[in-house]
Amino acid sequence: MCFGLPGRLIEAADADTGLALVDVGGRPLPVNMALLCEDPPVCGDWVLIHAGFALSRLAEADALAVLDLLDAAEHADAD
Repeated sequence: MCFGLPGRLIEAADADTGLALVDVGGRPLPVNMALLCEDPPVCGDWVLIHAGFALSRLAEADALAVLDLLDAAEHADAD
């Protein structure tokens, strides 16, 4: 099973590489924005990331709900 993670855009995509800097769980990671090139996200936007690619934009409420769910699952696993 595959799933995507929400991340918040920190730095817009580089024109040469198409890579943007995205905060994923507190870590800044390079993410390929090629799939969103027709309507590129701007700093502060949330995106759904899978295998190093931003697949779509996410509403902030949806991104935070996913992060809360992942946090709850991590804590349940620890118990």
